[in-house]
Amino acid sequence: MWASVRQNQAERELRAKSEEIAELNRQIAGSVTGGNSFGRLVVTRPVAGDSATVVFSNEGRFPLYEVEARIANLDKFDSPQQTDSLQDFLAGDTMLRIGTVPPNAVSLLDERLPLTSEHVRFNIFFSARNGFWTQQLRLRRIDGEWYVASEVSKTEDDSTRTSLHEDVSPDYPRNEEGKVEW
Repeated sequence: MWASVRQNQAERELRAKSEEIAELNRQIAGSVTGGNSFGRLVVTRPVAGDSATVVFSNEGRFPLYEVEARIANLDKFDSPQQTDSLQDFLAGDTMLRIGTVPPNAVSLLDERLPLTSEHVRFNIFFSARNGFWTQQLRLRRIDGEWYVASEVSKTEDDSTRTSLHEDVSPDYPRNEEGKVEW
């Protein structure tokens, strides 16, 4: 009987050590790849003239490596235009090489977002060593004040879209249901 009790205790200890090793392996992998960290562009000063200052913010506990972003200004789709090639289609997009960003840190960017109307819409497509994610960034000017809505999401292999982060100014306009129209 005592042998059985000692064997059960040894098995529990072995399972606990195995789980501890697995967690350490996940942490090591996250440190090398970026794990489940993601980033987003944060508008820091949508005030002066026709552009806004932005920074890149790492929202996770692992560093993000080789971060790049493509900023698509959706306002260009409002006016019909003929595009003959992918290069023409992407011509208005802004490409950023952000590089490596430590966990829970920000990276100052030289880029400014153009504020060409009272309602500006950007979709930002990020890539890094740990994968891809998208940010919808909307800015609205009301009575001279800018309000910001931002949602970051990731699409999994099975086409399931997962929201990672949402940040909406309290006075950002919403529809009748109280939701932001992305």
